[in-house]
Amino acid sequence: MKRKQVEESTYNKWALIGVGALIAIIALAAIMYQQGYNAGKNKMTANIDQAVSEDVDKVSDNETVSSGDSASDTITPTTPKLDEPIVLSGSGNKETSFTYLEKGLYDVKLTHSGSGNFVVWIVNHLGTKLDYLVNEIGTYDKTVGMNITNTGEHSFDITASGGWTLTINEYTVR
Repeated sequence: MKRKQVEESTYNKWALIGVGALIAIIALAAIMYQQGYNAGKNKMTANIDQAVSEDVDKVSDNETVSSGDSASDTITPTTPKLDEPIVLSGSGNKETSFTYLEKGLYDVKLTHSGSGNFVVWIVNHLGTKLDYLVNEIGTYDKTVGMNITNTGEHSFDITASGGWTLTINEYTVR
């Protein structure tokens, strides 16, 4: 009878140690996650503050800005100036090489010669899909608007069943 109590006591001791270790690991992971989240949030806030500061410095003639706190203050989105169109082409599924794009509005002429799905995603330099330009089936030949919110390197993740082209131009008012 005494031997069984010793075995149960030893088992309970190891079970408690295991549960305690598991709780410690979860607590440590939660602390590390929160520190990473806060670091990312602080970096994001710094980037937003920098972008706002840069936007204020770039006020052009077509923008209305006043020193008051009026709700009617407006800032027109900027249109980057491209020396010549950026043309990307290929066939089938592909992620394009990175292309440097200024913050602003663009026209993108998209063509697809396949009969299957045609999807084009804008991808930032971190590999995050930001937005899609098209999600259609079959041949496609249209111009769509594209808004780049952060200056930098971008690529395009393309799903296609045939040949495709992307021609990126300055935004033009229609």
